[in-house]
Amino acid sequence: MKEGYGRLLAVDLGLKTAWSVWDGQGRLVSHDRRRFPNRTKMKSGIWSIVRDISDVEVVVAEGDPRIAKIWFACNREWETELVQAVDWRPDLLPSRMRRTGSIAKDNAVEMATRVAQTDGCGPTKLLNHDVAEAILLGYWAVTGRGWRVWKEL
Repeated sequence: MKEGYGRLLAVDLGLKTAWSVWDGQGRLVSHDRRRFPNRTKMKSGIWSIVRDISDVEVVVAEGDPRIAKIWFACNREWETELVQAVDWRPDLLPSRMRRTGSIAKDNAVEMATRVAQTDGCGPTKLLNHDVAEAILLGYWAVTGRGWRVWKEL
């Protein structure tokens, strides 16, 4: 497990942005989402999101590299990683669980809800699939870095 206070921020990039925040022991501490009407609003919105999250050490983002650059530019001291869904989804969702887009989204929501509830950060209502993807991306990132022991979901 990782010692210290650094956090990992996992971001599902896009105009419909979702993120999850993980502590140094690999526990989910928060998750949220925001919908931006356009790229201009998104740029300023990213800065306000990041400003409200303290002690970020690592940012792992999935999606458009152009949008990732905006997130990564918020702090040049962060360790950053840009991935695509094909990099992490097969590790968490077996092929039978992602045969179609809707099946994959339903399974992602179910798995992310279990992670959130296990970490005491459970949703009071059904998770949005964008938030679910941000949670699973974060889970993949913290387990891959050894911040948390891998556990079947």
